[in-house]
Amino acid sequence: MNAKLHKQQGFTLVEIAIVLVIIGLLLGAVFKGQELINQAKVKNVTKKMDEVRAAAYTYLDKYNALPGDDGTAHTNPTITAVTSNADDGQINDSDFWTQIHEAGLLEGSGSTAAKTPYGTPLYVGYNAAGLGDNAVCALVPAEVAQQIDDKHDDGDATKGSYRDGGTTASAPSTTAPTATAYTATAGNHWLCTKL
Repeated sequence: MNAKLHKQQGFTLVEIAIVLVIIGLLLGAVFKGQELINQAKVKNVTKKMDEVRAAAYTYLDKYNALPGDDGTAHTNPTITAVTSNADDGQINDSDFWTQIHEAGLLEGSGSTAAKTPYGTPLYVGYNAAGLGDNAVCALVPAEVAQQIDDKHDDGDATKGSYRDGGTTASAPSTTAPTATAYTATAGNHWLCTKL
């Protein structure tokens, strides 16, 4: 009998282990990359808020009035004067964006608010989140608001320099926050700080 020996085909344990290690490394890289993208978005929120603050103070230096509260019409560039409650020190959101865009200090046009990296609006107005002064706010996911407050303040949504302005999509609340954490209510929250 002339028996042919058949070599058995298949993967060895070593080959399977190598493939699993490669898959693990690829998954780790993907998850790390996603984490880096998320961290960049969080950083960009505070950067956008700082840009708005810088533009407001540049406008104040240049025109001797706050944007969104400036009752004087300017001709070069053409800046429309605020007609109601002008020069009272309290910024109106839509007037702010109109005047800041007409002055060429931020990209955009008309009363359209700048956007966060999450595609949600920024807001500038008086007493947002009960801060008692003009404030800049960003509508962001609750966990992002908490991360920023933890990193730049005390982590408490009810006090400190960063506060919870509520969850309404139109504008932040003007009363002091009552929640103990941004994540107490899921969804987007207005993260507010003084201008």
